[in-house]
Amino acid sequence: MKKRKLMSFVLILGLVMGMIAGPVSTVRASGGDIDPDVLSVSAEVGDRIQEEGIVLLKNENNVLPLRDRKVNVFGVAAAAPFYGSSGSGSVSEDNVVTFFGALDEAGVRYNPTLAKTYLSYADSIKGIDLGVLGTISDTHAKEEMKIEKADLKAAAAYSDIAIAVIGRCGSEGYDLKEEELRLSSAEEAMINALCADFKHVILIFNTANIMEMGFLEEHEEIEGALMIWNPGEVGMNAVARVLKGDANPSGRLTDTVAYSVKDHPSTVNFGDFSYTDAKGNSAKFVEYEEGIYVGYRYFETFGKEVQYPFGYGLSYTEFEWSDIKMNRNGDRVTVSLDVTNTGDMAGKDVAEVYVSVPYIAGGIEKSAIQLAAYVKTDLLEPGETGRYEADFNIWDVSSYDSEKEEAWVLDKGEYRVFVSKDVKNRVKSFSFNLSDKMVRKNDEVTGTAIRNLFDDVSYDGMKVLSRNNPAGTFPTKPENKAVSPVSLENINKPVYEMSFISNAPKTGAKYDHTILLAEVYANPSLEEKFLDQFTVDEMIGLICDAGYKTNAIDRLGVVATADNDGPAAVKGAGGLSYKDSGLAWPAAVCLAATWNDELAYEMGCCCGAEAKAIGTDVWYAPAANLHRNPLGGRNFEYYSEDPLICGNMANEIVKGAQEQNVIITVKHFALNEQETNRWWVMEWADEQTMREIYLRPFEKTIKDGKAKGVMSAYDLLGLNWCSANPALLNSLLREEWGFDGCVWSDYSVYGLYGDFMNPMAAVYNGCDLMLTGLYAIQQVYMPSNMKSQYGKDPVGFGNALRRATRNIIRMKMDSLAFDKSGDGKIKVEGETATVEGKTNKGSTFYEKADDTSNGMVLSNFSVKNNKATWIITAPKAGVYDMYMRLADTHLLGWNVDLGSEIRMELNGEEVDLHGITVKGAGWLTFNKFDTYGPVSVDLLKGENVLTWTVIGGDAPNVDYFEFESIE
Repeated sequence: MKKRKLMSFVLILGLVMGMIAGPVSTVRASGGDIDPDVLSVSAEVGDRIQEEGIVLLKNENNVLPLRDRKVNVFGVAAAAPFYGSSGSGSVSEDNVVTFFGALDEAGVRYNPTLAKTYLSYADSIKGIDLGVLGTISDTHAKEEMKIEKADLKAAAAYSDIAIAVIGRCGSEGYDLKEEELRLSSAEEAMINALCADFKHVILIFNTANIMEMGFLEEHEEIEGALMIWNPGEVGMNAVARVLKGDANPSGRLTDTVAYSVKDHPSTVNFGDFSYTDAKGNSAKFVEYEEGIYVGYRYFETFGKEVQYPFGYGLSYTEFEWSDIKMNRNGDRVTVSLDVTNTGDMAGKDVAEVYVSVPYIAGGIEKSAIQLAAYVKTDLLEPGETGRYEADFNIWDVSSYDSEKEEAWVLDKGEYRVFVSKDVKNRVKSFSFNLSDKMVRKNDEVTGTAIRNLFDDVSYDGMKVLSRNNPAGTFPTKPENKAVSPVSLENINKPVYEMSFISNAPKTGAKYDHTILLAEVYANPSLEEKFLDQFTVDEMIGLICDAGYKTNAIDRLGVVATADNDGPAAVKGAGGLSYKDSGLAWPAAVCLAATWNDELAYEMGCCCGAEAKAIGTDVWYAPAANLHRNPLGGRNFEYYSEDPLICGNMANEIVKGAQEQNVIITVKHFALNEQETNRWWVMEWADEQTMREIYLRPFEKTIKDGKAKGVMSAYDLLGLNWCSANPALLNSLLREEWGFDGCVWSDYSVYGLYGDFMNPMAAVYNGCDLMLTGLYAIQQVYMPSNMKSQYGKDPVGFGNALRRATRNIIRMKMDSLAFDKSGDGKIKVEGETATVEGKTNKGSTFYEKADDTSNGMVLSNFSVKNNKATWIITAPKAGVYDMYMRLADTHLLGWNVDLGSEIRMELNGEEVDLHGITVKGAGWLTFNKFDTYGPVSVDLLKGENVLTWTVIGGDAPNVDYFEFESIE
C-alpha cells in the first residue's frame, strides 16, 4: 500500500487564502491507500499512454534508439523532472518512477558519476515539501547547473552521446512568461558545451507547454529530439523503453511548434490588461481578436512558416499507405486505407483527415484547413498490413454564421478532403461538391432553434482577424486600449430573472410518512412531493456547502457525496487534506498526443474504478479548454489547440468514468484559456469563435458523452460571470444542447474576494452548487444572504432553489454514493413517528425535530401502553439488519434491558428486543446517542409498520432506525 502525507488545516487555509491574493500551487496528487489490483491496471494504462504519447521530433543519422550504446545524461530536469505541473495537476515525488530509475530498469547504460553529480545538485535546490500542497519552490523551470570542464571531459571519455533534458511545468493560477519558453542562459550554455564536446546530442523536452525550439536547427550535433511531456507516476518507464528501442514512439503533436511564441496572433492579447471607463471604473480583460484562427488554423490560412506542424511525429519504422478511398453517404464521409509497416520494427501510425471548405471573400470566416477525423493503427509488425477507417459528418466542418443566418452553414462549392501524415504532409486528396448552401437552424439532438446567444460578448467595433483583410484586422496590443469600449458600471451585476414563474413552491411539506430519496428512485412520480418536503434552509445548505463534497439530509434519505479534484489524479474525500489517491497520470496533453481515443476511454474507466476504490463520488475533471497560446498555465491539463482533439479526448474520459457511476464535472465552462487574472477577467470574443473553437469540446461531452456534470469558469463573458450567465448555462447548455445534469461553480471566493461569485445570481441563472472550499468562514454570511433573497423573492428565488435542488438530488441518485440496487440501507428518522398516549405531568411528546433533539422523537415512554408508530418503506422484500440510534436513559446511572421496557411489533408480529442493553449515563443526558443492534427483521416490499409500546418505565428516545439488507 502507498502512504500519504497529511497537512494541517491551518496550513491549507493559509495557502488557499494565498490563492485569493495571487494564485499558488495548492494541490498535489500522491499515492494513498488503494486496492493494488485497481492501481496496477491504472499503472498499465498510464504506461501505455506515455509510450504512445511520446513525440519523436528529430532523428537524424538514426541516433535513436540507443540500443546498447552508453550515454551521458545532462540537465537538472533529468535528476528532478517535472512529473506533473502545479495546482490540480501536480504530483508528489514519493512514488514516481524516476528518470534514472527507469533507465536502470530498461538496461540503458549511463554515466553514473555524472548522474550522481546532477542528483546531488537537484537535492540541494529542493524547496520545502508541503505534502499534498506541493513544494514552495515549485516554478516553471529549475535553475540549471553549471557544467565544469572536467566533468565534460570525463563524460566525453565515457561516451560520445549526450542527452540533455529540458524541463518546464505549468501551473494553476499562473501563466508562463515568454522567456520561460526559451532556453535560459544556463541552458543555452549547456547546449553549446555539449555540441562542442559531443558528436551526438539528443534533446528531451519534459514539458507540457510548447517551447521555442529553433536551436535544434542551429547545431548539427543535435541529431535527436523528443517530447516526453510530464509523465506522471509511472511514465518514465515508457520514456526509457523508447530511448532504448524496446518501444517505438507513435505520438503526434496536438499543437503547432512555431519558431517564436510571438508568431501566434493570440500572444499580443495574452496576459495582464486593464480597462478604465469614462467614470473611472476599471476591470481586467482579454480580447480574442485572433478569432477562429488558433494554432494551425492561423499558420495554414495565412502562410506563416512553422518549425513542426500540427499532427507531426516520427517513428523508428516506416509506413506505406495504399488503396486510399473516400466514400460519401449523405452527411457521412468515410476515408479508408491500408497501412503497411515497411520497416524493421513494430510500430503504430496515425492517419489524419483534414478538410478545406469553400471560402467566400467577405463572407463567413473560415480557416484554410481543419482536422475532421483521424485513426490510430494497431501495433503493426514488420511487413504487416491493416485496413483502417476514419469518418466524419459534413456538419462537423460547418461554420457558424452569426451575421445573417444565426445558424450553422455549409456553403455551396467544393469540399476538399486530405488524407495526411500531418497538417502539411498530404498523401491523398479527394473532393465532393455541395450544389446548394445548407443551413442548420435547429440543434440536431434537441431540435431547439439555434440563435445568437453571445452578442454581448463582443462589443461594437471589436476587431477580429479576417482572412479578407489580414493587415487591417490583425490583433493589436491591448496597452493601446486604455479606455474601456463599454461602461463598466454593470460588470457582474447580479441578474435575478425568474419572471416566467408565477407561484412560490411548497417548502417543508409534511405527509403521512416522509418520502425518502430511495422511494423517488423507485418511483420518479414522487419527485415533486419529495421536493415539497425540503425546507428553505435545507436547500440552501445543499447548494452552498458544496466544497469537495455535497451534504446529506438524513431525514429525507439524501446521501452525501465525496468530491475532489482533478485531471491529474483521482483523489479521495477531504478536499485539500485528502488521504488517498489513484495513479498520478501523464499530463492530459500526453494523452492527446497518442491520438488514441480508446486509450482515453480506458483511462476514464480506470479513473472510475479508482474513485470506487477510494470512495470518491464526484471527480472534478476532465478539462475541455483549449491551448489558445503556448503560454497557457494549464495547458498541461488541456489537450490541444484543436477543438476536435479536445472534444474527443474529454468525451472518452467522460464515457469511461461515468460507466463506473462516477459523476464528472467537465471544466472550465467557458473561455478559461489563461490563468492570469482568472478570478475576475472579462473575456471578449465573437460568437463564431466561441461556438466553433471554444465551446465545441464541451458540446461533444454533453451530446455524445452525456456528461452529468459541468464546472463553470471563474471568468466573465463580457460583463457577466460564467456561473451566473443564463445564456451560457440555460439557453445554450440546457436548452440547445439538452444537458440535464448539475452545474458546479469553480472554487467559490464569495465574500473572500468581495461580492464576486454571487451565489444568489448563480442559482437564479443555472448554477446548482457552489464549490465553497472555505465554508467554515463563508457559512457566517452566505446562507443568511441566500435566505434574505428568498424573503425578497419567494416565487423567483424559491423556484430557483428548487430547480437546483432537483438537479442535485438527481445527481446524487446517479452517483456511487446512492445505492441503486435497493440492497443498501434504509434510514427512518424519529421525527417521522406518530406518537399516541398520555404523557407524564410536565413532559411532552414531540413529533417534530428541533435544534436540540437532533431529529429524535422525545418519546419519554414512562407511561405504560404509550405507543409510537413508524412507517418504513423498503425497495424490496427480504431480511434486514435493523440498527437503532437511541438516546441514553433518563434515569441516573443505570442501564436497562430494552426488551423489558419496549414491545416492538413489525407488521403486527412481535420482534424480540431482549439482550439489547441501553446504557444509562446520567440525569437529562438523553441527547447523547448510541447505536444498538443489529436485530434481524423481515420487511415487505413497500410500506412496513413498526410500533413501539411502553411496557416498562425507562424507555429511551429514538433518533433513527436503519435497515440494511443481508440477502
